[in-house]
Amino acid sequence: MDTKQFLGAVLGGEGYYCVAGKKNEGSMKQQFHNSLDAVTEAANNFDGQGHDVYFALSSFADKNRKSDNARDLKSLFLDIDCGTDKPYQTQSDALKALRTFRKTYTLPKPFIVNSGRGLHVYWTLDKSYSREEWKPVASQLKATCLQDGLDIDPVVTDDAARLLRIPNTRNFKGEQPLPVVVVLEGDLEVELAAFADKLPAELIPIPSINSSSQEDLEDMERAKGLSKYRYNFKNIITSTRSGTGCAHIERAILKPDELTYPEWLHTLSIAKRCDTDGVEEGTTPAVHLISKRATNYDPEETRKISESIEYPHTCVKFDEDYPGLCKDCGHKGKIKSPIALCSEIKIAQDNTETIQVPVVPEDPEEKEAGVVVESPTLRVKTTKVTVPDYPKPYERPNGGGVVHVTSDAEGNREEASVLDNTLYVSKRMIEDGKGPSYEIRHLSPHEGERSFLATQTELTSVESFRNVMNKNDVLVGSEEVKKAMSYVKAWMKKLINAGPATYVKPQFGWTEHCKSFVLGDKEIFADTVKDNPAGTRTAQYIPMFQQKGSLDEWKELAKFYGQKGFEQHQYMFGLSFGSPLMEFVSGISGAIYNLTSTETGIGKTTGMWGGASVWGDHKQIVLIGKDTDNSAWNRAEIMKNLPLYIDEISNFKAEQASNFCYSISDGMQKNRMSNEGQNAERFRAEVWALSCGTTGNSSLTQVASTFRENPKGEAGRVVSVTAKKLLKGDEDTLRANELNDKLAANYGWAGPIFIQHVIKNKAEVEQEVKDIRTKMIKELKSEAQDRFWVAQGVTTYVGCKIAKKIGLIDWDLDNLWRWIIHTILAQKHDLQEMDMDINDVVAQFYMDNVRSILRISSTTDGRDPVILATLEPQDIPTHKFIGRHETDINKFYIRVGPFKRWCSDHKYDWSTIKSLMVIHMNAKNVKKNMGKGTKAAIGVTHVLECTFAIDSIPNPEGSDEAKSE
Repeated sequence: MDTKQFLGAVLGGEGYYCVAGKKNEGSMKQQFHNSLDAVTEAANNFDGQGHDVYFALSSFADKNRKSDNARDLKSLFLDIDCGTDKPYQTQSDALKALRTFRKTYTLPKPFIVNSGRGLHVYWTLDKSYSREEWKPVASQLKATCLQDGLDIDPVVTDDAARLLRIPNTRNFKGEQPLPVVVVLEGDLEVELAAFADKLPAELIPIPSINSSSQEDLEDMERAKGLSKYRYNFKNIITSTRSGTGCAHIERAILKPDELTYPEWLHTLSIAKRCDTDGVEEGTTPAVHLISKRATNYDPEETRKISESIEYPHTCVKFDEDYPGLCKDCGHKGKIKSPIALCSEIKIAQDNTETIQVPVVPEDPEEKEAGVVVESPTLRVKTTKVTVPDYPKPYERPNGGGVVHVTSDAEGNREEASVLDNTLYVSKRMIEDGKGPSYEIRHLSPHEGERSFLATQTELTSVESFRNVMNKNDVLVGSEEVKKAMSYVKAWMKKLINAGPATYVKPQFGWTEHCKSFVLGDKEIFADTVKDNPAGTRTAQYIPMFQQKGSLDEWKELAKFYGQKGFEQHQYMFGLSFGSPLMEFVSGISGAIYNLTSTETGIGKTTGMWGGASVWGDHKQIVLIGKDTDNSAWNRAEIMKNLPLYIDEISNFKAEQASNFCYSISDGMQKNRMSNEGQNAERFRAEVWALSCGTTGNSSLTQVASTFRENPKGEAGRVVSVTAKKLLKGDEDTLRANELNDKLAANYGWAGPIFIQHVIKNKAEVEQEVKDIRTKMIKELKSEAQDRFWVAQGVTTYVGCKIAKKIGLIDWDLDNLWRWIIHTILAQKHDLQEMDMDINDVVAQFYMDNVRSILRISSTTDGRDPVILATLEPQDIPTHKFIGRHETDINKFYIRVGPFKRWCSDHKYDWSTIKSLMVIHMNAKNVKKNMGKGTKAAIGVTHVLECTFAIDSIPNPEGSDEAKSE
């Protein structure tokens, strides 16, 4: 019988056929073909090359030889081993046993192939059958052979993907190759159902797939080890000893010789899937432990038969073959199989867990890094995470999660799932104003390792615990919350006992005595960089300070700002280098650079983005003016010595703008109540010392002027510059676009290098700041009111000078120096024009209240009708009486209360106003009869007297009172 004829008789008609060759101890080489001619040719080629040749007994849906992928089967088959160390010494012995077996069940004559040493037996079927149809009958045939003592290889008969030798090839396993040939051709093809009817149905040890519920199938898959559970035979023994186990297993242990063959199979089906931890020393499989006490125990037979059993048998099967034992079982109706009593969660054997980390940008090194492209938008990288040992009695299951594992008084294992994903507490920290807090890490199978912070207060209250967990994507429901809290509490105790907590710095920037500089998750020292743990205040800002791209690329983009005429942008950029140096300028906590223009697209933000890129991601570091002033103050407090950049700050309201100018220079934000539901003030960190860069459509002082009549105090804290348009035309637009692309791809490199140089050369840098400040003060002929401008100008220039010295930038700093001097001189001129004229202030008060001031001669006598008649109606106060002006001697008497309220409404400082009046208007406190010379009997009252000429009064027509008249 030729090869193709044989294959056509035993193989299904559609799909892919698998042919395989193996030479000596080499690996198996598989080929897939969709025609028998191609399979035959491949078999001949393999044989000619000295390979043992095999074919799969199923056709497949695609080129994948797995049982689940099996498509069609057209034969039932057996593999009978022969040899001196086998059940049958010779092939003749095997043929005799096969003949007896066939007669017992009146089975048709099969095809028999001499495999070189053993026999392969085939019953060809009338048509192709699906694996689901074929499998139960194949399993029935296997069980029948095993029961009747026909020694077959039990793993072959119901394996749809099994490989057997192809006739007309050679068996190369011995010293001499032996032919593989068909020695008996079988009867005509038989129906599968007709064949099955000849076999004893009650011996089927495995439920048919078609007759199993989905729940049964899931239990079976679990028992095969395809879940996070494992099965330990110790558990069923322990529970059986305590009276809560399985009576059938107990009978198998105590009375092994009384078991029938089916009962033994049922017991083996449970033992096969179990480990033997705690049952017996060594690695003896449970199937032998449950079998070796029987008189007729045969280790090899036990092994073969156990290997042939695919799934654990159900309670129904146990009870069918030995009825009555399940009657009083406490598990009746609750479990499907005794295997459930062996179940326990697999505990991880080491401290590593494999996760997939999402990779968002496309990296040219991704291929070498093992990145897998799941879809056009999803990229993942498989990585291993080290997880510390959990506090007892908690364990980490294989595959992740948290489980509580204990034993009851009788030794029965008790498990309670706490969390589905791995979660652990990695650090205990103490944070000023917050008390103890903890870093919590959790692993998501698709989103990688994540972490968040929570205070001890949050973790010890049920409601706040659930809120903080769910807010950070750790799903904790009302039923799980107490279990999860107990687990986290165990971690907290473990860390408390482990040693002192880590002190968490609540701000970035300089530490005490400038020994180090905190930047994101790093603490930079002169010769090393250490980790800086995130605190509850700093955690949200740490991602800003990551590094991206390369230092060399960043240096290239920094050259853009070195162009002549770009000093307005160089200064904004240079604030980043100068801001940390503000710490070396005594008495100054902050100053503001405000670059303004009413035009759009002029590039006001360009320098700001460049400066922010010194330290990290400019898109995150730069605040937007629509953010509240509170957010700006919070950011300044956290940054401490890093630059504070705010874009489009002209969106601030007038009072916000005024308060902001003062707050930046004060070095601390306003005092506020805590937002944590406590009757306590908000924690305030150490005073900051930094430079602030802002942009806007109008200057901060202009905005503040609508809140305060004379914003001189604000102006003295702000360097205001009107931006010039430097980029014009399409070529410049393309350059700007290229710059923005480079900024987005390269940042965070220069800052650490710069600050480490400053730390190493701290004394020299401090002296440089002092020397340049002296030089600038002399060149500007500076006064005390210029101190904020000078501090910012000096630190920015020195910062750029250091950056150039260490190769970070390459700008013409002589031009920048000249620009700084020119700009501050312009600020001085503008401020001089804002100097307050006290006569103007008093005149404005006079004009605003012209109908409430008595204008009269000092000699007027109200008793003389003739003299009194000389008073004009407009000279007589109407509904209010706040001042008396004696026009002949230029004396103005002002009621202090109304005047102070007016000054407050116009944002004038009362003490300053009064001091100027004393100096320039001879003001003094006196007692005065304000109604003297009129018929009003007011009496003497305390007032402020000053010298005020009649020609100092503006035209009252525009006054508020005049308008109201």
